[in-house]
Amino acid sequence: MASLVFGVFAGVLVRADTTYVSGHISANTIWNVAGSPYVIYGDIIVDSLITLTIEPGVKVIILENRSFTIYGILIAKGTEVDSIIIDTDNILHRWKKLEFCSGSSGNLRYVRISYGDRGCKIMAPFDSITHCNISRNWGGIGISGSGSIGTIAHNNILENSEYGISNSGMINMVKENTFSNSYDGILNYGQIQTVRENTLINNTRGITNKNSIGSIAKNIMQGSGGWKSAGILNEGSIETIRGNEIKGYNEAIKNCPGASLDTICNNTITGKIINYYGASVIREIKFNTLNPGLIIAQSSIALACSNNIAGDTTFEHPSGFYAFKNLTPHDIDAQYNYWYTTDAGEIDNRIYDHWDNHEYGEIHFIPFLTDEHSIEEFLETLPSKFELFETYPNPFTTVISVKCLRISEKQKLGYRFTI
Repeated sequence: MASLVFGVFAGVLVRADTTYVSGHISANTIWNVAGSPYVIYGDIIVDSLITLTIEPGVKVIILENRSFTIYGILIAKGTEVDSIIIDTDNILHRWKKLEFCSGSSGNLRYVRISYGDRGCKIMAPFDSITHCNISRNWGGIGISGSGSIGTIAHNNILENSEYGISNSGMINMVKENTFSNSYDGILNYGQIQTVRENTLINNTRGITNKNSIGSIAKNIMQGSGGWKSAGILNEGSIETIRGNEIKGYNEAIKNCPGASLDTICNNTITGKIINYYGASVIREIKFNTLNPGLIIAQSSIALACSNNIAGDTTFEHPSGFYAFKNLTPHDIDAQYNYWYTTDAGEIDNRIYDHWDNHEYGEIHFIPFLTDEHSIEEFLETLPSKFELFETYPNPFTTVISVKCLRISEKQKLGYRFTI
């Protein structure tokens, strides 16, 4: 029975079926199933250079407003059939945080973390978080200060109120996770090298970048609508957005004032791509399918070629709807796109540019493709100067992609391309 006391030592109260823990852990310690559940009734601190190992199947219950702080090492490795659980005693009583402080280290694998204010806060170099379920916290995984993580992979990061991941440090890889029902799936204030092959469902914003992301590739993002919703909101620097499926957001890709975004390539998009006033030039938008969808240039876009652009009937005008709007004084190269019509007059009607308002530049859309799958026709229409350089199939269709890059006006429409 829980009322039978076996012993009390160093802030640990041991009963027949429960271990109550509080204070400093100052010697290497193992929490095992025999002592489970472990109830943290006062703040716990794992001292510097000390290792706490939590074995598979152990349940840790943290009482309201209590913290689990690591200055040493925490090894929490469950198994696929025997997870480690870190939870509350009552869903109305949130605990504070599981915090890895500067100088600490750890590894989390097959751990379920729920009902904390901060599910997991990392302020030190950290190996990996894999196969975990981090859910129903105020925030999921937070990296700050000198914190960094090599890999965050194969996790379910669900129903955390504010964010799935909030990063102010460095992350090498965020891969094959599921994020759902948070305000931000991924919120980045630091540096992330790669965000790849994740599923982001019903977050108000899929990925919000305020600093630097190298590549966002092959993710599936499904929003739930709402005027504040965005698939990818960039307020910093993103090198490449490639091979994603993005739908269900008010704005699929939003490049904000002061932000830089180099390439948007091979994506399947429902919604808008917007380069906002004050943003840097987007170098190229190519091989995307926007159906329905449109491109709005409030800041310059150098090249938008080889896309399938259906337009968006919610952006109507008296004689139709828009597929591409140029609200800058600069011309935009939009040749070799497929517009879901072969009527040049109808395509022109779907474009808003210099001919609608002389303050703006033109959108050059001729020549254009007559079929979204007509790769051979596209190759026949290109100028004669080419460079064959790589193969990159679209991950969401069977259509082979063709890359087209305007090099320079002075080089007389020189292109390089992929088949």
